Amino acid sequence: MDKTVQFDHLCEMALATWLFQICWIGVCAVSMLYATAVLVGDASPGAASVGFVFCATAFAYGFSAKGIRNRLAWGIGSVCAFFLLRMGHAQQAAVLPAALVWLSYHGMVGPGPGLRRYAVAKPLSIALVWAITTVLLPLPAEKWLPGGFLFLGRACFVFALALAYDLCDLWHDRRHGFTTLVQQLGLRKTHRLMDATLVLAAGCAGVNCLLGFFNAFTLGAIWLSLGVSAWTVWYVPSRMAWGIWRRPIIDGLMILQATTVLLATR
Repeated sequence: MDKTVQFDHLCEMALATWLFQICWIGVCAVSMLYATAVLVGDASPGAASVGFVFCATAFAYGFSAKGIRNRLAWGIGSVCAFFLLRMGHAQQAAVLPAALVWLSYHGMVGPGPGLRRYAVAKPLSIALVWAITTVLLPLPAEKWLPGGFLFLGRACFVFALALAYDLCDLWHDRRHGFTTLVQQLGLRKTHRLMDATLVLAAGCAGVNCLLGFFNAFTLGAIWLSLGVSAWTVWYVPSRMAWGIWRRPIIDGLMILQATTVLLATR
């Protein structure tokens, strides 16, 4: 009986951990939405966009799970349609390429095993989807072109986080036969690539400041968050004892950036 109770407790803990991680990634995505809105001078990305991005992100990172986690993810994902129908036409149009890239990432569109099996395509596809959903989706169509450097900077930022994710998942990827970019590059070159992409993200922020999207104080806040991110993506993946909690810490860098941007504009 004690073993049964202990097993049930472990199952409950595992489910609670999974729910936290899924909701956490949704909160991170929403924080990036608000960061975009603040950086372009809008008060809010809109309730429909917020609801859609939260539910879509939670679904995207959970639909391939098994058992009750799979059913919960699909339940969250089913709410996306409600918010999608309430978004503007430009925002609905932005959803399509993001969805196609993500489905291709999982091998659900076209022939082949999916983009995640290809070393370079994996982090690139993740960065592209996040940039579309957190930059283009909350913006009206007429601001897509002026927001090009914001899009590029966001993609570079997420690309660095995706590489840090792969550093955390080295053992898992090798076990399942996934050849990732960090495996091909090795630790030293991966660190250099993460640094380079974060520097490029900082450069894009500098261009946006010169273009008048925001002031130097906000630029300094962005650079501060990127500096913290550069240290974190080096340090956290090497903390093997932290286990599955390394990824939520890396995801939290998005909330950090959004928070610094919000504080800088007040």
